[in-house]
Amino acid sequence: MQTKNTVFPFVAVIGQEAIKKALIWNIVNPNIGGVLISGEKGTAKSTLVRGVCNITPDIQLVELPLNVTEDRLSGNINFEHAVKFGEKRFESGILQKANGNLLYVDEVNLLSDHIVKTLLESAASGMNIVEREGISFRHPSQFILVGSMNPEEGGLRPQFLDRFGLYVEVTGEQDIRKRAEIIRRRIEYEKNPILFIEKWQSESDNLMLSVKRAKESLNKIVVTQNAMQLAASIAKEGNCAGNRAEIIIIQTAKAIAALESRIALNISDIKEAAKYVLPHRVRDKQEEQEKTQQQEQDSTNSQEEQQEQDNNQQEQENNNQQENNNQQENNQASDEQNDNVDASSEEHDQDDEEYDDTSSQQEKSNEEQMPEAQNETVDNPGRLCENQICLQVFSLAFYF
Repeated sequence: MQTKNTVFPFVAVIGQEAIKKALIWNIVNPNIGGVLISGEKGTAKSTLVRGVCNITPDIQLVELPLNVTEDRLSGNINFEHAVKFGEKRFESGILQKANGNLLYVDEVNLLSDHIVKTLLESAASGMNIVEREGISFRHPSQFILVGSMNPEEGGLRPQFLDRFGLYVEVTGEQDIRKRAEIIRRRIEYEKNPILFIEKWQSESDNLMLSVKRAKESLNKIVVTQNAMQLAASIAKEGNCAGNRAEIIIIQTAKAIAALESRIALNISDIKEAAKYVLPHRVRDKQEEQEKTQQQEQDSTNSQEEQQEQDNNQQEQENNNQQENNNQQENNQASDEQNDNVDASSEEHDQDDEEYDDTSSQQEKSNEEQMPEAQNETVDNPGRLCENQICLQVFSLAFYF
């Protein structure tokens, strides 16, 4: 926990008026929901956060390290006490210490996911609930959440980004004279911190008195119907998701009016608040319209695909029915053809039988009419050859 005696005075920081306003508004009205400071390194982000707690005596600074464990954040059982005395005792974590104070997370975009989840649950409900290792404990945890980050190191998830009430983007000073004065004041502070703090104590006291008076008169601020309608219109024009934007605009405008000692909001309060509430919540209408059109197109395509599938299915059913009908007709025609073939085959068989009978009778008649053949001598092939040889021998004998 940072002590208030050794930090650079809040009022001694040159420039960065946007950060100063956002932090002071949250001190006056913690219902704003904190602030996220995004900007280049070396722009006094951490210096201003640590210094703002010096202007109010009832708020302390609690810092959340990046390497914090879930037990250290939420709290856990005191094992040393359990070993010594044999009884369970809850050991509070950072969230219990942050209750009613300012919880600062430097390089908030580098936090691990499970730590971010625990932090979001506590910030949303205002309670820290611990259920582990046989203990059940809950305690209020309402704090001003302030985070700083360098966008070059990555961004934040949307659900975490929306938890910050205000958003400030800063850059380094460009005026050479202011940059030189920053160097001079830093050297003077490092040379003698106590003397430097005393030098700026008067301005710090004036700011402290102004903040105290604003906190006391905050509940007296009257929020008119016109102010609520204007805040809602601005949030709607920014295409913000949900209703958190217009609520935070009203809470911020109340802090602005209280610091100026007024009891009613005006248009300038609403507009000034909107500059810090909307930057991280505004959504591009064109992107939203394209998203809506894409969803409608997908729905139309889905309906067309379903209709096409239905048509294809109906056509397939009709084809199947037609094929069944054709098959039945073919089967019927085939049956009729088979019947005709069988009939023709029977007729043909009958004709063949009649033809066989007729042929048999004709052959029998021919045999009866044919005269008996005379006895004929058929030469034996072997004897024929012998006769030819004898003739050839006889002819040769006659020649000689």
